[in-house]
Amino acid sequence: ASISVIHHGIRQARQRWHGANSDTVLLISHYFSYKNIHIAIRALPKVQAATGQPIKLLVQGIPYDAEYYARLTELVRDLGLDESVCLGRGVPNFELTALYASSRCLLFPAIGENCPITLLEAMSVGTPIVAAKARPLTEMCGAAAIYYDTFDETSCAEAITKLLGDGSAARQLS
Repeated sequence: ASISVIHHGIRQARQRWHGANSDTVLLISHYFSYKNIHIAIRALPKVQAATGQPIKLLVQGIPYDAEYYARLTELVRDLGLDESVCLGRGVPNFELTALYASSRCLLFPAIGENCPITLLEAMSVGTPIVAAKARPLTEMCGAAAIYYDTFDETSCAEAITKLLGDGSAARQLS
């Protein structure tokens, strides 16, 4: 079954996913500790080692929790990932579709979300999704995502690596 996502009553996604060969994993989220962005950052070196590729993590969101943002910046530095992780400070909504379309996948590590619009936006473009195994993510995405154990960076890395290593899985999720 296919789901059509209509953003505020208007078909927003004029672009379709074309990021099958991209080196970028996208994470769209404002900076709060329950968003679990630290899990994604800790998973990245494992993904790079498993794939042998210089995979990058692009995070875009507003640093509402300045302390958490500072801890993430320190984590990136401590892990030597300055060239691989971009902790962006958000982009205008009209640029999001292009990011979804050009990224290898959307990583969604957050917990405690009621109705994450980010997932709907990614699905509207056809971007493959790797998400934490948490509600309502599993209900919203169903078979359109690969899931990992929410607080386990190794499980997160394995899910990303699985998607990156299997082009047919990515196309099927798309």
